[in-house]
Formats: sequence, C-alpha cells, structure tokens
Amino acid sequence: MIRLGTRKDNRFIYKMVVQELLPYAIQVRPETSVSRAEIERRLTKMEVWIACRHPNGKPAGFLSFQKHGGQIKIDMLAVSRNYQSRGYGEDLMKALERFAENHKADTISLYVDEINEGAIRFYTRLGYTVSAYFPDLKCYSLSKKL
Repeated sequence: MIRLGTRKDNRFIYKMVVQELLPYAIQVRPETSVSRAEIERRLTKMEVWIACRHPNGKPAGFLSFQKHGGQIKIDMLAVSRNYQSRGYGEDLMKALERFAENHKADTISLYVDEINEGAIRFYTRLGYTVSAYFPDLKCYSLSKKL
C-alpha cells in the first residue's frame, strides 16, 4: 500500500537517503554531504509517498516528487534493503504514473548517479530512457513520456 508521507516519516526517509542514496553520490562526488535538516527542508517542497505493507505498518520505501506544469520531477526514491526486489519501488512508480495521467502530466523525469547501475536497470525496465548525461555531476537524466 502507498500512503502520503508525514513529518513522522522524516526519520525513516533520512535513514534511507543515508543508506541507499548517499553512498552512490559520494562515490562520484566525494564532497557530497547531507544533513537531516537539509532533507527535511527539501521534503517540505515535495509531495512524499510512503510504501508499506499495511496502512499503519513500517515503511518499506519512499518517493518524493514535484509537479511542474505537464512534468513530474522525481526528487528521490529509495527502498530499504530489507524490502528491495519485492515490488515496493515498482508500486511507487506505477502509482506516480497514474497520478501523472490523472493530473495531465505527460512526462516523468529523474536523475540517477552514473554508478547506480541497479537503479538505471530498474527505471529502464519501467520504460524510462536516458535523455541526457551530465559529466560534471556524473549522472544521467532519465525520462518517460506518458
């Protein structure tokens, strides 16, 4: 199930950022750092969804994004290692695509660090394609037309 995120989820989200996203960013940009306050400020500008087994269950993953006109921009998506390969990430993405279609958005885009091969395979399997590469940031932009 997917539910809206609340401030109570920020601790889990920060943990996921540190465990699942930051290690890739540090490998390609060693100066990268992030504080919990920074993440919380970032989340206030986003819509946040939490994937979990039950409505009041332990979070398994999260997705944060913004809608800009006809585009949806994914800020972050991470699933706890304990729950990876169980469909939570795909559930979040499918729900986002339904949201996009219902809100008249025609494109979803995101960035992935070049060394995060698992994420690149995941998004490619869902129909996302590389739309740009940013050598200074060592990351790809992926997008999908709906």
